[in-house]
Amino acid sequence: TAGCSKTSKQTSPQSASTGNAQRTQAMYKNFWYACGQSTSITAKPRKMKMLGQNLVAYRREDGEAVVMSDLCIHRGGALSGGWIEDGCLRCPYHGWKYDKDGKCVEIPANGKTKSVPSRARVDTYPTAEKYGFTWVFLGDLPAEMRPPIPEFPEWDETMRPTYGEYTWNANFRRVVENSLDSSHASWVHRNSFGSNQNPEIPDFDIEHTDWGASAKLTLISPKLKGLWGSKREVLNKVEIHNAFAMPNLTVVLMKFGKMQTRLYNVSVPIDEETTLTHWVILRDFFKSWIFDADTRRRTLKIFYEDSPIVCNQRPELIPEE
Repeated sequence: TAGCSKTSKQTSPQSASTGNAQRTQAMYKNFWYACGQSTSITAKPRKMKMLGQNLVAYRREDGEAVVMSDLCIHRGGALSGGWIEDGCLRCPYHGWKYDKDGKCVEIPANGKTKSVPSRARVDTYPTAEKYGFTWVFLGDLPAEMRPPIPEFPEWDETMRPTYGEYTWNANFRRVVENSLDSSHASWVHRNSFGSNQNPEIPDFDIEHTDWGASAKLTLISPKLKGLWGSKREVLNKVEIHNAFAMPNLTVVLMKFGKMQTRLYNVSVPIDEETTLTHWVILRDFFKSWIFDADTRRRTLKIFYEDSPIVCNQRPELIPEE
């Protein structure tokens, strides 16, 4: 894919012969990644890890989110253990102070008479706010060459959003694959919204976009329990719209009767074996905040059902062939 930088790791043929398939791991750095819900980035420095990199994020008084390497270049202290002063991040080890661009502006031990060396700086990364998430670009492309933040199809601000996170002990490509797989719902989610009495997947057409694709199909789903099931028949058709955008956005739009939900998953690779999914689900019914907890519970139930399947897949990576 154009604009992708990869880091690769392969096992030896000998290890493949012992049962571990040869694998290639690719993490795509030249894309925007959600690093958390916007409200989770505050004036308190927050430690995070993405694409194998240790990062620290905080929000300045003017509202700008700052993301930088979580490593003081002096003696390797973790900046995430520091604090904010005048919009700058103070290292907790020797007090070095970094501005939003990663430049060190103060070295207390040197006093006020010595200037700060120009090489005293840490890496910082562009940020943006969209869809209730803070996004960060960890790549090395200039602004005019960067891919856009993934578009959330049919995003509707009149619907009620509920946000959450889920951590997988699995490679992010397996997580993305699972989210796009409609046929597993009949079996893995047979006690929630799938039906293994009606497992057939109808023919469907794929529509391509510049950075992804989508498909629409209709499945048979059993009656849901509780309040959500109060508006549905015992067995009915559910209209599904699945979508994908590089490198890690998956979308499941569902319409059943007069009710609609729209689930957007942004699955971020922490490392080769860990994935953090930032998700938001929209609903056009029961829009009071008092139903957010039930919405969160139902959404997490899907992840809980998927997790043991995805985390135990072998090989751990999608085979090249």
